[in-house]
Formats: sequence, C-alpha cells, structure tokens
Amino acid sequence: MQNKSLSQEYLAHEFRLFSQGMENFGPSLVELKTAEEALKGKDEAIWRLAKENGIIAAIGRIISSTPNIEKVYERFAEEVKKLIPFERLSVNLNDLGKGVIVNAYASGIEVTGRQPGDLIPWLGP
Repeated sequence: MQNKSLSQEYLAHEFRLFSQGMENFGPSLVELKTAEEALKGKDEAIWRLAKENGIIAAIGRIISSTPNIEKVYERFAEEVKKLIPFERLSVNLNDLGKGVIVNAYASGIEVTGRQPGDLIPWLGP
C-alpha cells in the first residue's frame, strides 16, 4: 500500500510541476481566443477594403471605357450604391460662366427642381 501511496504522491507532485511549467510555456487559452478574435476582425476589414478597392477600380474602368456619359452616370450610381447605400444620387456640373449648377444626372427618389437638365443658381463662395 505504501508504494501505491508514494506513487500517487509522486505523480501528483510531477503533475503540479508539469502544470507550472506549462503556465510559462506559452499563451493561455484566453490569450489565444483574444488573438483569434482580433485576427477575425482584421480579416473582415481586409475583405471590406478589397471589395471597396474592386468597386473603385470598376468605376475607373466605367469612366474610361464608356463614351456615352448617361451610361457612365448610370453605371457609376450602381457601383457607388454597393459602397454607400443612398436614396438619391445626383451629378451636378458647375457652369461658373453662367453662374449656375446644371443637374446632369439623378438616380433614386425624385426631388422637384433637381431633375436632369434643371439649372440651379450658383451662389458662389
């Protein structure tokens, strides 16, 4: 019996030493989980930035490859909506010589006086 008792004490002692050694061996499970969550967040941010860069590149291709300006505006609005949800988007051109802003394109909800072709007085700076 005494040998068995000594064996149990010896094993318990060895286990304690092993456990103490493991504490200094590497990061704890909590630290590993925290690092995993941080990486997951960074991974999501990387995917979001990649998507945004892809859309911006698509907008650049649209502008440089489509001679019809109306098609450019339409495709531009489609791509922008992927990045920024909007209820209305308009493209306005300043005609400083005439002192007006020309509404060149509109997408989304209608606004009276702000349709394509409408002139808006430019009040200046």
